Amino acid sequence: MKNRVWAMICVVLWAGGLGTAQAVQLGGSEVAKDRIVTYLFIGHSNVLSDVATEPIDRAWNYRVPDCTGKPEGWEPAQNPLHQALDPTDVCYTLWFSGPGEPFLKKMTAAYPGYHIGMLQNPRQQATVCWINPNASGGIDPVANRYCKQPGSIRYGEIINRAMALKSEVTLGGVVAMLGYMEARDATQAGKFAADVVQMVTDMRSDLGMPDLPFFIGQGEFEGSTKGEYWATVRAQILSIPSLLPYSAVVDPNIIASDYVDNHHYND
Repeated sequence: MKNRVWAMICVVLWAGGLGTAQAVQLGGSEVAKDRIVTYLFIGHSNVLSDVATEPIDRAWNYRVPDCTGKPEGWEPAQNPLHQALDPTDVCYTLWFSGPGEPFLKKMTAAYPGYHIGMLQNPRQQATVCWINPNASGGIDPVANRYCKQPGSIRYGEIINRAMALKSEVTLGGVVAMLGYMEARDATQAGKFAADVVQMVTDMRSDLGMPDLPFFIGQGEFEGSTKGEYWATVRAQILSIPSLLPYSAVVDPNIIASDYVDNHHYND
């Protein structure tokens, strides 16, 4: 499945502007900053997936910057991709499954002259702004949000890490999969697009990048277990490009058999 999901994104994501040609040490060589392009991945648990990578995932020769060498310098990624489990690490991640894995593959294949990186901080049950009263498993619903509001930590995590790397890499855009939680509440479902627009507006402002591209998955096969108001959320997602400049909705081309449940990928 992972070679299918979001395959088209490798074309549209390159809309992001590139930075200045500042030299960066990468694997013992100097590489221009505008040749190291990093994307921010945010969302709930299906951005990460929660199953092991397949052998084919470890067979690729990635040219993705690896944060293992920080702060001494970037190193080419090893197979399997480096996973930084320390939340204080600027490149903190949990898994490189989900849509990030095929994204990196497609981008490195499509742009052989570039090094493609990814920063991600998704968490299960994450929302845009909703303080979800049904949060389970010890999740703090106030903290587990991506909007810039008091008590929300997801926003600060991703923005602070991006800010720390801006001098070394070019930020190519934000990739999001959100909305499954909001689909459980009529009010939240109905204002989902407005919340996303405000979230991205704040991100662009804090990063000083008013035209930073934003991409959001439109949601896959219809399933009532995603929430009673999933149809409303999906319609809201499809409206985002008309409300937010430099944004796009991406069809992941997914069918029911691509899942281990109703929204986590089968890898």
